Amino acid sequence: MAAIIIRTGEVLEGHLPPKALAMVREWTGIHKDDLLQMWETQAFKKLPPLE
Repeated sequence: MAAIIIRTGEVLEGHLPPKALAMVREWTGIHKDDLLQMWETQAFKKLPPLE
């Protein structure tokens, strides 16, 4: 498990295997604007997975 900085993809805390971290970075890159908006407003919504 890891905490990832949305803006940079940097691992803040914890650890993920390299392949999993790459997938998380790809997904957060795709959904960065939505994730930042949810962080600011605390109005959470479901986001699609990677395809």
